[in-house]
Amino acid sequence: MFALSGCGGSNTSSKTNSTTASQGATETGTAEAAQKARFVTAAERICAKLSTEEKPLKARQEVLKSQEAGPAETTFVSLAQQVVTISRKALASLEKLPRPPKQAAAIATLMSIYSDQITDVNDLATAVANRESTSGEGADSALKRAVTASEGLARTYGVTGCTTGGA
Repeated sequence: MFALSGCGGSNTSSKTNSTTASQGATETGTAEAAQKARFVTAAERICAKLSTEEKPLKARQEVLKSQEAGPAETTFVSLAQQVVTISRKALASLEKLPRPPKQAAAIATLMSIYSDQITDVNDLATAVANRESTSGEGADSALKRAVTASEGLARTYGVTGCTTGGA
């Protein structure tokens, strides 16, 4: 339709074509912005639920710092395993969300980092359960690196509530 209105060679029609193309690009940008907003809103809802479920576990973890090592370790392992379980559910929910096409790679990277965090918490719990201090220190260091990486990327993208750094 716009190609027909461009026939005739007047400046007005080329302005119309240019304006129409610009409007199409704006509509595409607006559609992508809307997709991103929907993704971020849904992701933040999932992350808020995760945070709510983790909060009492983190509070119990803080209490462990003042307890004897043996019983505290057993409780820590249990708490960490609970964090892993609820974090995996949250990640599965996040993975199901439709991704804005232009941000799919950034979101995939963020999901990968979240997955790494969950693995690191699990590895840390396993190391504590098996009294393996070297692998525990490695898992703890890896977790800290993953949390730092995810916080920056999540902040940039607008999804800030899904770091599992609490174990």
